[in-house]
Amino acid sequence: MLELILSVCISFILSSIPGLENDTPNTQIPTFISSAQPYLTSKSSLLFDINSQQILYSQNPQEKLPIASLTKLITANIIIEEHQLDEVVTIPIEATQIGGSTMYLRAGERITIENLLKGLIINSANDAAIALSIHNAETTDQFVEKMNQYANQLQMKNSHFANPMGYDSPENYSTAEDLLKITLKTIQNPTLTNFASIQTTTVQSIDQTITHNLKNTNLELANFQQINGLKTGTTNTAGQCLITTTNSEQPQISIIIGSSNRFQDTKTMLDWAKNNIKY
Repeated sequence: MLELILSVCISFILSSIPGLENDTPNTQIPTFISSAQPYLTSKSSLLFDINSQQILYSQNPQEKLPIASLTKLITANIIIEEHQLDEVVTIPIEATQIGGSTMYLRAGERITIENLLKGLIINSANDAAIALSIHNAETTDQFVEKMNQYANQLQMKNSHFANPMGYDSPENYSTAEDLLKITLKTIQNPTLTNFASIQTTTVQSIDQTITHNLKNTNLELANFQQINGLKTGTTNTAGQCLITTTNSEQPQISIIIGSSNRFQDTKTMLDWAKNNIKY
């Protein structure tokens, strides 16, 4: 059943995120001008107004669901907090043996943290996730332990992670409410938000002999709704997942989990807010 939430303060969410300011901006509180609800195909969804710090809409926000590559937001935040962008990583053979979406890294290739993070965010590269996790913690298992510790620090109480890229696993899940917390953390980092806004680019190995072409998996970047991020995810079990941010006059975060048409669901939710909420 769809749950409509009006004027719900989420200071408890913001206060749980280390380093995130909890002062509500001096802005108008959104109010509904209609009782209409958006029709979505997703199992869970959430729309958040950044300026007023209000949840405008939610559907099953606490349901534990597989989230595919949305998992990579945890990986990205750990890496960028613990490493320098110009740090060099030597690609282990394990990274080149992973399937799914990749940036086609080569065993023994030397490449910077910055370029691997671009591959992780822009291309949703699983090989970049493996390479970064091994570089950080020596093994993916040890990195996963850090992922769950990081989630606990953010008070993501209904989340658990089993791998750094988001492969289907009964032990890899989250909720829309918890994903809002990691999204709010992520958008505080201008480097990550910049990477998420890049549509296409190329990166190279340190010796410039290997070039990787990257194309953003977020097909709605820079559309008429001013979407400028943030992360996609798709697996057979999770379905289509998408977190978007907008740089409009009233910036918003939308979260879609378990959809059959994530881009249309996102558009529908953003259009619903435009047509049914005033400030």
